[in-house]
Amino acid sequence: MEQAPELVQTCFSRLCAVEKHRVILITEANMLQYADIPSSILKKWKAGNILNPNFSDILRTVLLYQHGGLWIDATMLLVKPVPQYIWESPLFVFQYTENPLIFDAFSSHFMRGHAGDEFLERVLYGMLRYWEKYDTLKDYFIYHFIFTGVARMDDDMRRIYANIPLRLSESNHLLQRYWLRQYDADMWDWLISRSFIHKLTYKGLNDVDLNNTYYDYIVHSYHQKRGFNQHDTE
Repeated sequence: MEQAPELVQTCFSRLCAVEKHRVILITEANMLQYADIPSSILKKWKAGNILNPNFSDILRTVLLYQHGGLWIDATMLLVKPVPQYIWESPLFVFQYTENPLIFDAFSSHFMRGHAGDEFLERVLYGMLRYWEKYDTLKDYFIYHFIFTGVARMDDDMRRIYANIPLRLSESNHLLQRYWLRQYDADMWDWLISRSFIHKLTYKGLNDVDLNNTYYDYIVHSYHQKRGFNQHDTE
């Protein structure tokens, strides 16, 4: 973690400080301790056929299906504890729309699932079968297509998807939309009130003056200086 971008360190520090549940930092070095991934998939990933973002979609689904819990992207800034209704939900994702007929209806940056969940099992089956058959990516959002396809598969799956508490992805993307602007305390309070967690990015920051921006405020006010050792991550 000490080698991660400054923003990732900030997000991880906040997660450990705010969330009381066990936090496990998944890395390339330790992922196979937690995830049983077919060797054929690993081989295609190591060969470069499966790119890291798409491999991450497989990994998060395997972890949730095999263990249950939450998947949280490394660039998600937690400003409040994860709400209890999410912990109590059989399945949770943020959604772009409540209409599952749209094939990019959900976001995968924050996911709640339970071990052995049938919905996740079908999503995982679809992902593994796709990469067993193909050596190239036909669409960047293949994971979203498969996930939403499962939501349309039959009455049981449609019912599961319909019972996901509706929380819109737009609410946790607002901060990223404005965060390179000059920091304003009132606007900050409004932005973080939109969601308990916010999707950020460390990309596109080169040659940008970050002084006195929301980004500057986040990494200097939220980043608690601490060692990233085994005690912090597990």
